[in-house]
Amino acid sequence: MSRKTIAVFISICCILAVILGVALISRYRTYPSVFGNIIETAPGIEFSARLVSSGGSRQLICVIRNISDSKITYGEEYYLEREKDGEWFEVKDKTGHRADERAWNELAYYVPAGSEKEFVISLNSFKPLPGGTYRIIKKISRGESSNPTEIVAAFFTVE
Repeated sequence: MSRKTIAVFISICCILAVILGVALISRYRTYPSVFGNIIETAPGIEFSARLVSSGGSRQLICVIRNISDSKITYGEEYYLEREKDGEWFEVKDKTGHRADERAWNELAYYVPAGSEKEFVISLNSFKPLPGGTYRIIKKISRGESSNPTEIVAAFFTVE
């Protein structure tokens, strides 16, 4: 092989290595929480989550308890975050997408004043969660408004 051929081959390998490196960095990059480290949960709302694993399926059993005087509305959208060294970071799904990058059904669920609603969030679209403290965050609206203006967060632990 000539020196020119070897130089071209090495140049192509370097370009491919840079492209691969950029792709891997963007896929495994951690994103700080869009909600910050301290969340002031909406008053009059209690939100809890319990992790259940069985037969390879992982899901969160969530309960929103509305102890306020007005109905609340929430959708399917949620944010899954993990605490690392006192900071919160969003957990991306298996395809590397964040909550704002996924498609969500435009469904509205209601919790009347003084009642509660239980729902399930499947975690099967995420890689197995390493041990640690997590929180699930949902946006809610009050009364007749359909535009979410408040958030609720439920914390859970993976051992």
